[in-house]
Amino acid sequence: MIRANNYPETSGKLLILSEQKTNLAIVCKELQEAVCAGELVQKSLDQAEDCLRSARNWGTYDMLGGGMISTAIKHGRMDDAQGHIRIAQNRLRQFAKELKDVQVLISSDLEISGLLKFSDFFFDGLIADWMVQGRINDSLESVTDKLKEIGRLVSQLGNEEAQAKGKLREIESQYSDILEKA
Repeated sequence: MIRANNYPETSGKLLILSEQKTNLAIVCKELQEAVCAGELVQKSLDQAEDCLRSARNWGTYDMLGGGMISTAIKHGRMDDAQGHIRIAQNRLRQFAKELKDVQVLISSDLEISGLLKFSDFFFDGLIADWMVQGRINDSLESVTDKLKEIGRLVSQLGNEEAQAKGKLREIESQYSDILEKA
């Protein structure tokens, strides 16, 4: 029970600490949501990157005379990568919303161009293969860059979340101390 002679001062401190606890709990929740959303983007981009690396490898084989089978496998991997990138784009939009909640901005422009796919299938020659291989490499570089950017943001958010949780524990401790002394 709070002593009558310290009531106004103690209750004022408790009210301030209670408000700080509430605000920090909200910040922690928003940061955690942003980290989770970012990790989902990373997962999709990792999968896209793996598919693009595989497509690049099959593309190299295709340029060395692999034929229609290697072309088909390469394009299958490119299609898989495109699917993962579509998922990543959707997740990036969600991540951007979560980042907005914690006042961080990101662009969600990530796409693989598939303009040369048709010509590669029907004109299975070295020039078409070389052009497709260049697009695969460009797409892989784009995904890798975006993956690094997302990783940096997720790491930053994780650090901010840890700091906010530390502050929250400190305030909760102060709050408990005041209640115990009252």
